[in-house]
Amino acid sequence: PDPYYHQQPPPYSDPFGSPYGQPSRPPPPAQGGPPGFGGPPPGRVGGFDPYPPAAGAPGSVTYQLHVPDHVVPAVLGRGGQVIKEMMDQSGAVIKVSQKGDYVPGTNNRIISITGSHNAASFAHQLVSAKIPQM
Repeated sequence: PDPYYHQQPPPYSDPFGSPYGQPSRPPPPAQGGPPGFGGPPPGRVGGFDPYPPAAGAPGSVTYQLHVPDHVVPAVLGRGGQVIKEMMDQSGAVIKVSQKGDYVPGTNNRIISITGSHNAASFAHQLVSAKIPQM
């Protein structure tokens, strides 16, 4: 198990991610082609929604990673370029706690990843790839 990975489970979930008692519809099957011809619906980029659900919204997932302070520059990149690219690629929102805002009793910063299940999972993979394994 990854010592820096902590997931906040939704209050209730069904197989398709609905936080309510009613099951949600399954996602449509992936198809190829441009929008309108079997490709992703308009407004979606590369199969990911560029406007992920807000934290706590139906269908949103939030992951938290506790990362040593000295690793954060690798996640952010120069001028925030790396984190921006990860958000663009995944469609999730990635936030890093401010310097000095640590997990109590540690020098670890908090990286929060919020979005649809697919977007947040993909962003988690992208961020994890930037963290050196110990």
